[in-house]
Amino acid sequence: MTKIAVIGVGGAGANHANTLNGIEGVTLSMVVDQNECLAKQVSEQCGGVRYATDFHEALQDPDIIAVTVATPPSIREQIVIPAARAGKHILCEKPLAISLEQALRMQDACKNAGVKLMVNFGARNLPIFRKIKEMLDSGKYGTPEWIWLKYMTPARAGIFVPPDWFWMRETGGGFLVENAGHLLDFVNSIMPPAMDVVATTHTLEFSEAREGISVTPDVEDLALLTIRHEGGAVTSMANGCVGNGGWGVNMDIMTESHVISIRDTKNLRVEKDGIVIEAEEFKDRWNPIPYGVRRFVDFVNGLNDAVPKFDEAIAVLRIATGAYESAAVGRVVSIK
Repeated sequence: MTKIAVIGVGGAGANHANTLNGIEGVTLSMVVDQNECLAKQVSEQCGGVRYATDFHEALQDPDIIAVTVATPPSIREQIVIPAARAGKHILCEKPLAISLEQALRMQDACKNAGVKLMVNFGARNLPIFRKIKEMLDSGKYGTPEWIWLKYMTPARAGIFVPPDWFWMRETGGGFLVENAGHLLDFVNSIMPPAMDVVATTHTLEFSEAREGISVTPDVEDLALLTIRHEGGAVTSMANGCVGNGGWGVNMDIMTESHVISIRDTKNLRVEKDGIVIEAEEFKDRWNPIPYGVRRFVDFVNGLNDAVPKFDEAIAVLRIATGAYESAAVGRVVSIK
């Protein structure tokens, strides 16, 4: 029986807990949150598992072999490094950290301790994205030359409003760090390595507190970036929360012979010479967290590799931080 604890059970962490509680061969041993009422609530939802307000209680339990970390991004380093030193395998929600320096320290700690770590960039584990990866890997549909991508997160009362830490750069890192990673990771999986990026960021709507947000946002609500990849392929991406649309990804992948498209994260179609030759609809529109959690369990048990791997998570952060540098200095920035 694989015994796992969840650290941080607001939002994504509650999803972790409920998913783990339903996986055969897994015991959800503990849920942890500084908010005791929240920890108790999630504990009750999961059948009365142990709960705590101090994550060290999970690290000190020798029967717990792995933890998942779904705290605000700015404090993940403070948990991941002690967890690695305690010998626990780790699933960390995206992003791994809000700075490259933090992420590299976490990487060193996990490597030195010999523990497994996976970052929960969920897009690649969703069936629609897995299907596209398989299609491109087959060679039948050509090689991607240009990707156009729009990923918008609804941020409206009654739909979904991210928590206050999301809206502050010092706690969430900004849209490109906290939000864009799902799709940047997918792009990295089907395109050559990124060489450079040019970006602009804008605040169009979320310049002050509004319903569901008790802080004055200091992050952008729209980012536009262009990534140039080795060999000359290009990705153009818009990420943010402007407009009143639903939650979804729209993407066109242009190869020398086909166009592979996603609409609303559920409709997949393939065009050749302007004619639709394949089409498929996927039911799971956008709920990537459970797929990543299940993948992590298999990873811990040696049944598959991490998706993404640690180095791939670092590569995403390099693009995001490079994009912010580009927006600040007004020029193309190399990805190092």
